[in-house]
Amino acid sequence: MRTSALPEATRRVLERAGRVVDLATDHLLIGGTAMTLHVAHRVSEDLDFVQFGKELDRARIGRILTQLRAAEPPELVTSLVARQHFDNEGYDIDDVHQDWMVDGVKVTFFCPDRREELDVLKKAAPESHGAVPVADLDTIFRLKAMVVAERWTSRDAFDLLHFVERQGRSMSEIDEVLRLKRPHYPFDSRMGLLTRPFTSFDPGFQSIEPNAPQTMAELAERMKATVNGYMRKTKKAALSSVSKGMDDLPPPDARDTSRER
Repeated sequence: MRTSALPEATRRVLERAGRVVDLATDHLLIGGTAMTLHVAHRVSEDLDFVQFGKELDRARIGRILTQLRAAEPPELVTSLVARQHFDNEGYDIDDVHQDWMVDGVKVTFFCPDRREELDVLKKAAPESHGAVPVADLDTIFRLKAMVVAERWTSRDAFDLLHFVERQGRSMSEIDEVLRLKRPHYPFDSRMGLLTRPFTSFDPGFQSIEPNAPQTMAELAERMKATVNGYMRKTKKAALSSVSKGMDDLPPPDARDTSRER
């Protein structure tokens, strides 16, 4: 796997993770870092681990963190806003999502609960980096397309654009995933999810590829052009199909007019 594309701190923590037996089962590394390990397309710093189960295994996470640490003890850094939201609903966010800072690297453990995500994750064919199961590219692609329905960041956009431009995936595949997530959204609304403005607090991205977009403005422009091209092609095909259907109808003078007499 292409660890040379990772920042030094992330690489060190990941190397230690590769020796943690507790990660070898019931875990899956997903997200930007998993993708970077495959294709080295952009800088990615965080380690996002799915932990399968109804709730996070706190004792197991404790053992993992003990083996991941080097100098400073890990620090729980889960968003206070998210924690308060769960508290207000009568739940403990630590049961399903935990963000930790380990030697300058954010390490996340979470339990997916949406059926669509679980269906994708259960079909994953991970590759191993030591003890760490790393999600395959197909799984990463589907999860990236799925998350568009929930959020829109420059990193997600950059990853999806890379899949389309460099990995042979198509806009129609992204649209198919969005249809599953937002079945009541018409075509134009689904495509609108892919051309939303990035928020003012978007952290941005750092491309490794020289021919890829280097700024958020360039990324937005390239993504818009890609989406618009797909929309034109799709609508043209739909009109062509309608026209063909009209051509297949019999001419007016060939109708059975016996009932009109």
